Amino acid sequence: MRLKGPLFSLKASKQLGKNLIYKMKGNRCFLTKYNKPGGNKKFTASASQLTMRERMQDGRDAWAGLSQANKDAWNAFVLPKHGE
Repeated sequence: MRLKGPLFSLKASKQLGKNLIYKMKGNRCFLTKYNKPGGNKKFTASASQLTMRERMQDGRDAWAGLSQANKDAWNAFVLPKHGE
């Protein structure tokens, strides 16, 4: 069965709620069922992922603890100058 004029338009695309996805491939319209990324299984982070998340949180906490003057000085050091 060929999909013609999905959603009363000639070129419908994107998803409709969490149920249907309309997309174009070439000149053809397709309708697919929404699939949750990663399927339905629960995700368990590995030890290295948990360690990296802790390090990122430590960095965010350290940045939040800096004074505005220190943040400005750091940004001036790391951001490229115009014309370089």
